[in-house]
Amino acid sequence: MATTDATARRASGSSLIVQTVTPVLDTNAYTAKDALHTNDLQFTGMARNAGGGGVIRSLLVLDQDDQAAAGVLWLFTAELANTTHTANGALAIHDTDALTCIGHILFGTYYDGANNQSALTLVELPYLCAAASTSLYGVAQTLGTPTHSASGLRLVLTADLR
Repeated sequence: MATTDATARRASGSSLIVQTVTPVLDTNAYTAKDALHTNDLQFTGMARNAGGGGVIRSLLVLDQDDQAAAGVLWLFTAELANTTHTANGALAIHDTDALTCIGHILFGTYYDGANNQSALTLVELPYLCAAASTSLYGVAQTLGTPTHSASGLRLVLTADLR
């Protein structure tokens, strides 16, 4: 499991955490419902203590490739042991991994800048991390047919730790 960037930011004494990951993308055209990356996304520090939790407040998708393809971020309490997710291949979540799913966040209303686009989705998604962990794991899935550069998307989760 790896991402090219995984940076958690939290102000001293604050209950908010901002976690940014940059998945490694395939550079060929995708088909709707494909996984956008091969390795699980790891959102570290999503709880104050192992087994703790919080409430996800938002997902910001920064699209530096200006593709504006809608998608879904699937979130789990554990690494995906049995799920097949290969960049630019159909996402097939295995039943055993589905048991660790805490939910998903749909994104797709983009705002266009001159060179990029961004989509902000506000949510209220409560979660608990696994008993021995402070991490959440994710898989991003496209609902469109974008063509990305290898590091053209950034996913930014904001959560209120409990």
